[in-house]
Amino acid sequence: MKFKAFKRNNSGFTLIELLVVIGILGILAAGLLLTIDPLEKFKQGNDTNTQQSAVDLENALTSYYATHSQFPWDIDSGCAAPTDPNNPAEVDTAFNSCIGDLVTAGELKSTFQSAKNVTKNLLVTFNSTKNQVSVCFDPQSKSMSSNAGTAFTKGGDGSCDPSTSTTCYWCAQ
Repeated sequence: MKFKAFKRNNSGFTLIELLVVIGILGILAAGLLLTIDPLEKFKQGNDTNTQQSAVDLENALTSYYATHSQFPWDIDSGCAAPTDPNNPAEVDTAFNSCIGDLVTAGELKSTFQSAKNVTKNLLVTFNSTKNQVSVCFDPQSKSMSSNAGTAFTKGGDGSCDPSTSTTCYWCAQ
């Protein structure tokens, strides 16, 4: 009687080999996530939207002034004037009537008021001696916080040093 030699099928991977490959892929994925930092990217996107809204609002106020020779708070008593630079008007609360006036005048889109997640971070200040309006916000992303344009105090003056202060604002002026 002849014994047939059983041929072993070696075409697959062992469990150890699969676990090693999965471990290496996990380490690479973790390194990639640390490099990309998705939370920072999300913050950058929010800051970019808020920055554009600040520019839009500042342009609308400037255009309104050019057309009417007055700001909305000079005409509408219900519009809260941002008179104190240390206490700027928050766009989503005290400044809401002014936004309505700007929308009615055609200076802002009607959808501007509904963008609460963006406008809630905007602060409006008015320097009556310079007749200058500033629309500022506190950036949340690291890249926007270190941006050269982020060098303003809450009142919109350019005396904040981002390297020494924890809260410097980006302002459209």
